[in-house]
Amino acid sequence: MGNSVISKLLVGCQRDFHILFGCLNMSLPSEITRELLSDSSSSGAALHHLKDRFHTPEAAKMSNLYLALTKIADGTDVLETLIEPLLDLCGMENVVIVYSSLCVLHMLLKLLLELEKNVGRRIGYKLLNGIYCIGSHFFFLSFIVVVPVLCTLLRDNVIIEGLHDGNDLVDSGVKDGNLFNEELVRRKESWSHQNSLQPHVNWIYLFEIMHQIAMRITEERERVEAVSIMKLLFLRSNAYFERDQFSQKIVFKTISELLKKNAGLSVKKHGLRLLYLVLNCPKLLAAFCCGCKEGDDSSSMDGNEFASDIQIFKIILQGLSDCVVSHRGGLLELKVSRNAILVLAFLSSSGQPGFEILVSHRFSSRGVNYLMLILQLLVSEMDLEVGAYEQQPEIFRERTFLIREILILLNRLVSNPSYSATVLRDLTTTRDMAGLTIDVASRLSRKAKKNGQQDSMVKHIRETEIVDLALLFKKRVFTYLGDDLS
Repeated sequence: MGNSVISKLLVGCQRDFHILFGCLNMSLPSEITRELLSDSSSSGAALHHLKDRFHTPEAAKMSNLYLALTKIADGTDVLETLIEPLLDLCGMENVVIVYSSLCVLHMLLKLLLELEKNVGRRIGYKLLNGIYCIGSHFFFLSFIVVVPVLCTLLRDNVIIEGLHDGNDLVDSGVKDGNLFNEELVRRKESWSHQNSLQPHVNWIYLFEIMHQIAMRITEERERVEAVSIMKLLFLRSNAYFERDQFSQKIVFKTISELLKKNAGLSVKKHGLRLLYLVLNCPKLLAAFCCGCKEGDDSSSMDGNEFASDIQIFKIILQGLSDCVVSHRGGLLELKVSRNAILVLAFLSSSGQPGFEILVSHRFSSRGVNYLMLILQLLVSEMDLEVGAYEQQPEIFRERTFLIREILILLNRLVSNPSYSATVLRDLTTTRDMAGLTIDVASRLSRKAKKNGQQDSMVKHIRETEIVDLALLFKKRVFTYLGDDLS
């Protein structure tokens, strides 16, 4: 299995490996590279060649990486051994080396997670009237039937370490006084073997290292790669049982830096996606809403460390609002805005605290909230489209997706029994808000001019979904204003 995985890594990251060795003037002879996976003695000779020829700290780190590669290739070490030498290279000052190391690490983690997933899905047993053992946590159930199923408890990659009876936590396989049960022993050996194949990685530590890299480096490309790895670590974790193990302070500090104005659009796009994954964890969502609420209270700023924590949430909210504002730009700007809308939509549907952030949090002395920023974004994009002589298909497509997401959010808000009255009042109380609301509802509910460049899916969204959503929104608003459209 080592050969196969290393082959995938070398093929997928061939350019990055060439850059890593090339940056340090350590280009490997072609015959050594070619024989890396087939002859461990050749690999060892190459390693000694590197160590003898180069004596710099950088070369030492590269030698460690090469050594790890050869050991995994000849089956004497495990895949996760590569993580430490790659992290050492990520700590260097040369951003080119850092970027290539991050790319290799990213690919490595994908391969590890694929391995973790495949091993975990091989076999699972649904135990009734016993205990599911996951790590050090035990889950009691209430029946006495054992049937083979895919492991779907908590996570796909769960492996059940043993079967236990409610009356005897030593071995539920004991029958008729027999101390050992051959079938149970066979199963436990199988599970033990599978567990040995599972990658053993300190994911929390790895996340913190990526945080340090994202904070230390200002180049956009390198930061995007570090954040992509952080996203991957969140994606592998269960939103309800594992994500809260990541340090809240580090998580929110990272996001606050990624959403600052000078962060760059690509960084912001990935930062918003990370924020979305963070908020999917109930405990982190509660911490976020609590921090944002405290931030709205000026009296809460009277503490030292606490005030610093509150400031982090203020920066996140401001950064989120900057992502909503129309930049009248291109494809990436539209994607950033849509990611911001998805975050706000999730917050608004998460409960009262999240809804209050959307409606109650105000920016600047004018008292602008997210709701007004969303309407301004929508009107701005509609105006841009009307004034455009010729649109690129990808721009038209992304703008279509953005408009649809905004209308879905607005309709959810004005249709929610708990929030609709507050939202409709906010949409129509001031002259500016009422003007924006009526403009959006009226213009989008009309059939749009056909665009010959649009594909069938975009055409359907434009001519059917957006019009239907706009008509529904218009009906809700005009009914609230006392104008019966029927």
